[in-house]
Amino acid sequence: MFFLNFSDILLFSMSDKQKMTTLIRIAKNRMMHSRDAVHALDHVERVVCFAKRIGSEMNLSEQEMQVVVLAAWWHDVSRVMNKKTSLLWIEMVRCGLFGGIVGMATRIIFCKSIGTGAVFTRIFLRKRTRILLNIVKDADTLDTFDPHRTELVFSLVDSSWVYQQGYKVAIWWFLTTRYLDMKTTAAKRVLQELLSD
Repeated sequence: MFFLNFSDILLFSMSDKQKMTTLIRIAKNRMMHSRDAVHALDHVERVVCFAKRIGSEMNLSEQEMQVVVLAAWWHDVSRVMNKKTSLLWIEMVRCGLFGGIVGMATRIIFCKSIGTGAVFTRIFLRKRTRILLNIVKDADTLDTFDPHRTELVFSLVDSSWVYQQGYKVAIWWFLTTRYLDMKTTAAKRVLQELLSD
């Protein structure tokens, strides 16, 4: 049997904007408790900033920007917390949001993952929505070069043999795959700025 508690009743009575704010607050809270130093709240905040910057340069509609921002906030939550991509779906149902912005953000997160990405992107996303996915992917990749993150990674590499080996594997992965290819021209410009800095 399904029972609603008081907080669930409050969420169902909120406006869509309040629900979005609630989902972002939940993502922030979950990321504050991340045990992964590289994928913590500060990483997600930078990805959100990169996504907003790329999205504004690409003249996204307000709804498209909301999708990108929500997907950016949630892109690492499930991986960091329990390795499942279903967390946003659960929170979406809990908050009474079906389809629309949250549904699209959830599909973008699902399609962004390495295991499901290539196949499900073609199935679940139209061409215009793939652009939103590319913005989130590019924003996440751009954070690889952010000075704050590289400083953190270098301190971890210096402190542990395990991190040092992981860093070598990551560099090999970046250089031998198309991981560093930016899909959007706006992200390419941001990457050039980061590299010049």
